[in-house]
Amino acid sequence: MALDESLSRELPKARAWSTLAAVLAILFVTAFQLLEVELGRLEERAPEGPVPVGRVDLQVEILSRMRAAASSFGNDSSQAMAPIAEATEPWRQGSISQRLARAIVLATCEDHEAAIEQFTEAAEAAKADPEVEAKAAPLLRVTASLLRGGGVGGTAREGAATVAERIPVAAWPPPGDDDELEAEQRLGFVLTLGRAELVGNASAQSTVRGVGATVGVALVLFMLWIGAALLGGFAALVTLITMALIGSLRLRTGPGVPASAVLLEVFAIFMSLFLIASSGLAAVVEHFDPLREFVHEHRTASIGVHLVVEIGAAWLALAWWRWRGGSWRSLRALAGLDLRAGFWRTTGIGFVGYALALVLGLGGLIVSLLLAAMVGEERLGDPKHPIHEVILGDDAGAAWMVLALGVIVAPILEEIFFRGALYRGLRDRLGSRGAALVAGSLGAVIVSSSIFAIIHPQGVLFAPILAGLGAGFCLVREWSGSVAPGILAHALNNGIMLGFVIVLTN
Repeated sequence: MALDESLSRELPKARAWSTLAAVLAILFVTAFQLLEVELGRLEERAPEGPVPVGRVDLQVEILSRMRAAASSFGNDSSQAMAPIAEATEPWRQGSISQRLARAIVLATCEDHEAAIEQFTEAAEAAKADPEVEAKAAPLLRVTASLLRGGGVGGTAREGAATVAERIPVAAWPPPGDDDELEAEQRLGFVLTLGRAELVGNASAQSTVRGVGATVGVALVLFMLWIGAALLGGFAALVTLITMALIGSLRLRTGPGVPASAVLLEVFAIFMSLFLIASSGLAAVVEHFDPLREFVHEHRTASIGVHLVVEIGAAWLALAWWRWRGGSWRSLRALAGLDLRAGFWRTTGIGFVGYALALVLGLGGLIVSLLLAAMVGEERLGDPKHPIHEVILGDDAGAAWMVLALGVIVAPILEEIFFRGALYRGLRDRLGSRGAALVAGSLGAVIVSSSIFAIIHPQGVLFAPILAGLGAGFCLVREWSGSVAPGILAHALNNGIMLGFVIVLTN
């Protein structure tokens, strides 16, 4: 859909030097973010100094709850538990809490020898530093008691005598109430699972049955939803390819416009402002202990500041278009900030786009698995996200704000700037009409989706999956001419994934 003549007069003038500056800024911000994320992961994989006590992460919580789900369905065979036991391998070199959680899960999977070995390794790691040893002592006493099959209200399990010889009471005496409270804070649901499976605690068994049933139902519903969406996505992809080959596919984005280069400036300003503000705030918090403690204790306030920074950067970046001489009307038309396909058609395209993005994300998952097989998952690190810590925390307000951030704010801003500004700007610069436009669109999909994946904090291992999702959102943008369907598709993806994780972690 070409711009009408009156709207063409409201476009800003593109300048070669400002476009070049925008491209360089985008490359710098992308490289900086990639370097920052990977350096942080390198420090996690090879930390300096003693092993931290820490607490279990989201992966541990989810896996322990899946173990509970397996029990709730009456499937306790060694064959069924083997994949769960194998999945704990990355925890071997984690924090003291991660290592002890692995020992407990291995014991519930009846791999007692591996559990004892992991406990011993964790105890030796804690002894390397007196301060860590003091903090880890409650966790070690609680874990030792679980592995011995003892505990209040417990019943000794088969083979407990052998474990008792390897983890004697003289070295690891029974835990006190304070020890149990500390372990609950750091070991999470793993501790409940251990109490239920290893010592027969009635209250813990009731909790595990309830959680197991909930997680089991959630897993079944989630797999049915994803399976149906993938089938629909494959059908949509085949249909779009067929329509493109026979020439009946109608694209609403329209031919290239020189003024779209200013959209690259808009994107560069948004990313630069957000990076400067967020990195600056993080540096200030890191160097002032009282402020760091406040942020840690008041997650809601810190997330609120993050939202203000992100929305402020977005507003200033969009205002740049106006400052460069363009009208708000021309920005809406060029960046696709409208419902040009109509409400119901936009909604339908959004659902189809979600399914299409899942298919391309599945392709990215295959690439990630191949990458992990070739390079080694331990060298790439776990695809963690900062919101995981908030989800596992006790602050319900912060968890709700994270949900709002992921389902509302992030889809709106990311689609406006990545698909509305970056994709359209690259597309029109790489080709304006005919075959050049098709090639330019393909190049813009690849470049913008790659940048979209890199700026996320999950790291290299998860990047192909995010790039696949981003490519799907780009196709929706090109097909509809608007970012609105992409916002809906993006919100659906984030909402379902976040909702699933929240249900799994209670």
